[in-house]
Amino acid sequence: MSKVSGYDFDRYKEAMVVRFGFSEQARDSSWHDLTIILRALETEPAQKFALTAGADDALHGLLLDTAGHYRFSEAVFGAGAVVVHDPFAYGTPEFEVAWQNTRAAFAAEGVDLPADYMAATPRPIADPRRAEACFLFVTQVADLRMAA
Repeated sequence: MSKVSGYDFDRYKEAMVVRFGFSEQARDSSWHDLTIILRALETEPAQKFALTAGADDALHGLLLDTAGHYRFSEAVFGAGAVVVHDPFAYGTPEFEVAWQNTRAAFAAEGVDLPADYMAATPRPIADPRRAEACFLFVTQVADLRMAA
């Protein structure tokens, strides 16, 4: 079993409904998407993965808990590792690669995402499978400090 699949995200899932007003169905769909992406990231930590809008909704609950985010990152990726959320990636060549990585991860789960992430953008705002403007990658906290 993957570390992501075995991780206890229950407090974040509950907060999506109780604190942030998502329906249980939206929460479950969002966490399903995020779990696909996090498992892919666990398998290929050197790659970047773009987020669907639903996955981004789920991720933000985790990111709001800075200590919890660090605990998760280190539990899955090792001491000193952190999952980075880059909100300025949309439209870059890196984002194109990240979207293709995400498409492959979803395809392995039987879900077809549009080949052209920009084609996904005009879809209705309520569509949780549209491309969000960010991607995830894993790095070391020390590397982030040096880049600042």
